[in-house]
Amino acid sequence: VIGPEQTEKDLIHPFNNFIYDIDSVKIGLLKNLSKFLQNVSPRYRQELLQQMKEIQKCEDRKNWRYRQTFASQLPHLSELYTTKEVYDHIQPIVLNLTVDQVSQVRQASFLALSKLLQKFDKQSDKSYYETTCETIRSKFACSNKCTYRQSYALICLELLIDEQYEIIENSFINNLLELVTDRTPNVRLWVGQCLLLLHKSTKNSAVEENLSKLQSDSDIDVRHYSTHVNEAASPIACT
Repeated sequence: VIGPEQTEKDLIHPFNNFIYDIDSVKIGLLKNLSKFLQNVSPRYRQELLQQMKEIQKCEDRKNWRYRQTFASQLPHLSELYTTKEVYDHIQPIVLNLTVDQVSQVRQASFLALSKLLQKFDKQSDKSYYETTCETIRSKFACSNKCTYRQSYALICLELLIDEQYEIIENSFINNLLELVTDRTPNVRLWVGQCLLLLHKSTKNSAVEENLSKLQSDSDIDVRHYSTHVNEAASPIACT
């Protein structure tokens, strides 16, 4: 509202102090972080980018709402920086949050990761996009941890909610289909939800075939999520 010049004159000094304040103060800063950065000069925006890891820090590891709030700001922040800046500074933070111990934090980071992938995919140079996709596949889809494999399906789900069908088919579908026979029902459950959202927009017959398998799964929840679009419940309900 007051513009970049007045913002920098009146607010930057207290803002810099708040970065190192207690969590209850910093969370107020976090909630308005992207709006604040929209109203400062590119030079100061660059300076703040170098402090992202400091902003991410919180005194109490049990304070998961702080990390959730931070994760929810990252999609907006990514719009204010170049692709290289996002890849170098924001993407590592997002990936770190995808393995948080708290499901609400992870879910916020999955949304952020989806937005980053969409940004990278729009560039003529696909190296940032391809490297990020490979990291996701190797870290989550091929993991021995069932929670990581479930996370892979939930990342795909965020992309599908945003109707990013081409990204799924070009970069994630093969690993997603491999999880149709996963030994953990909660993994199959979210794979089923993904295939349900995808099957009307693809010519890949394997999607329909594997969706039918999940709709006849031995687990009642897998059958349900492979048949009904989950509009009311949040993905964090099944962990």
